Amino acid sequence: EVPSFRHENPAKPLHATDTSVVLSSADKFPSVAKDGKRSNAADEDHPRDVVVKLMKHKKQFDNEVEHRKGLDSKLVVRVICKSSDADLETKWVEALPDKYSAYKFGIVMPAAERNLMDAMLKERVDLALAKEIFYALAMGLQHLHDHGRIHGDFKPGNVVRMFNGKWLLIDM
Repeated sequence: EVPSFRHENPAKPLHATDTSVVLSSADKFPSVAKDGKRSNAADEDHPRDVVVKLMKHKKQFDNEVEHRKGLDSKLVVRVICKSSDADLETKWVEALPDKYSAYKFGIVMPAAERNLMDAMLKERVDLALAKEIFYALAMGLQHLHDHGRIHGDFKPGNVVRMFNGKWLLIDM
């Protein structure tokens, strides 16, 4: 299934750089297990909001996908599906708003509630919460290092709180 995109304000993506853009999807995806297969039928009743990260360059796309392989989705935001999946490859670009036609590659990920920078600026972060966040980040970074990877852009904007309250790493 190719994700559709919110059209309320397509000129304002959630995040954008010269080579990538992150859009909200108007769709909700069912939960998906680590092996990429949909979880049991009960999960179909609890679809999740997703974001779509679009990229112009195949190398950037390949890096995004490769750097997440084998990582624990309890520590790192996982990919639900990608534009190169056999059932999406030919449909992907056709589903994009015209403004994003240059972005030939994309990944769909669970949406986050907010990033750490936003939380630090808009919420009261007491000592207990700071310890919880620090521990989650230390575990995530240790997990990356245990798998022979480093986080090349570690900053508050690349740490997100999911809707279940867990803090995860993004943008490796």
